[in-house]
Amino acid sequence: MMGFSLTTMRYFQPYDLSRCSNVIKYLGRIGTRAAYRRAMEKGDPGMALLLS
Repeated sequence: MMGFSLTTMRYFQPYDLSRCSNVIKYLGRIGTRAAYRRAMEKGDPGMALLLS
């Protein structure tokens, strides 16, 4: 659930994560998960993933 707030929600409420290195690392780990990729492909196949 936290992944939504840090990724997809940033399309609606942009937020710069560049100063949050641990959050960026966390998003990187989420992005490597096959389940996350499948869910995003199923939910919105054309959406670019905001993982950084």
